[in-house]
Amino acid sequence: MRAVFIDYAKAFNYVDHSIVIQKLLDLGVPKVLVRWLCSFLVERQQRVIFSEYISDWLALNGGMPQGSYFGPLIFMILINDLTAGCLLHKFVDDTTLTEIIPKDGSSKSIINDVISWFCKNLMNINWSKTKEMAIVTKGAGSPFDALSFSNNIVEQVHSLKLLGVTIADDLKWSTHVNTICSNAS
Repeated sequence: MRAVFIDYAKAFNYVDHSIVIQKLLDLGVPKVLVRWLCSFLVERQQRVIFSEYISDWLALNGGMPQGSYFGPLIFMILINDLTAGCLLHKFVDDTTLTEIIPKDGSSKSIINDVISWFCKNLMNINWSKTKEMAIVTKGAGSPFDALSFSNNIVEQVHSLKLLGVTIADDLKWSTHVNTICSNAS
């Protein structure tokens, strides 16, 4: 099995409001709710206060207010139509692709559909944090070449932390338990 763990580059900062609004309309959300959400999103401003220094107000063109209840919900609306030619698991800004490869089969290029979606929705993949893992029988090694797009090569790893759980390519718990014990000591 090939698993690809995709990391969004500054996911909540790059949410385009007009794309989210159009997706809400396409989903049939009542216009009164869409207008209400627009009033939450548009004409937002921010500034920085550091010690006695205060910056000027800056108008925001996109992005989601982090720490709000709406942030994750709106992001899930944005990624609702994200699909790929394989199993796809989404949890807010964590997306995992999994492809089961037959013993005598070959791997498809499972990331192309995702890259197309990212371009269409004005989102970016953080290539340095996006990883892939081959889950194979003991001693078999990786049955496929590393994924790449343009000049970006997805690093192949033996373990990875996902939603607080360390997943190992041997599907054993020892790596996770060792991490927890190390943190506890």
